[in-house]
Amino acid sequence: MHERGTRGRGKHPVRQIDDPGLGQVEEWQQLIEVQGGRVSFEIHYLFASTGEEVVSTNELRFRTQAELTRSLADVGFSVEHLFGDWDRQPVGVGSRELIFIASRE
Repeated sequence: MHERGTRGRGKHPVRQIDDPGLGQVEEWQQLIEVQGGRVSFEIHYLFASTGEEVVSTNELRFRTQAELTRSLADVGFSVEHLFGDWDRQPVGVGSRELIFIASRE
């Protein structure tokens, strides 16, 4: 796939992708709801060759470091390392990820 650029569809950014098998595909995301640590959103795919639009509805749950550590302990894991990104930097205020290295006791 080759991504050609980004433009707006209303307030939602659009990616245009050139796929060798599918042709041109537009993709954009639309936020549905944010509530109690959960984010619901849709990903839209518009296939230029057919005009067909496929919508994928998704929900992400964001948990705290303490919640994740407790969940791991509840099933017999202990946290060996915790990083704030995939480059193994320490967790900090600006960390966008929580990367756990855990082992079963």
